[in-house]
Amino acid sequence: MIWIAAFAFFGFCWCRAAKARERAAELAATGTGRSPLYWVSNALVAILLALVLYIAMVSGKERNSNQTDKRCTNIGKPIFTIAQRKPSDLKMTSRTS
Repeated sequence: MIWIAAFAFFGFCWCRAAKARERAAELAATGTGRSPLYWVSNALVAILLALVLYIAMVSGKERNSNQTDKRCTNIGKPIFTIAQRKPSDLKMTSRTS
């Protein structure tokens, strides 16, 4: 299923790139190309987005490694080991206790 979504995404990107090439050719033919300020602003937005996603990734790794932050003691363990336990071992824990 994920490959269908990936294929659709790359198809969408391909279509957008083709339309962008056509638009750039039209602008170049009329002599109204994009200004350097446009490209600099797009580069800055891309860098900002990359930094935000990097911070989110690092923050997510810290949160996942912190064992005291988890509400359920069985999160992240394989399902077969949870199924082999007694129901009394599968209790939820509270942050306030």
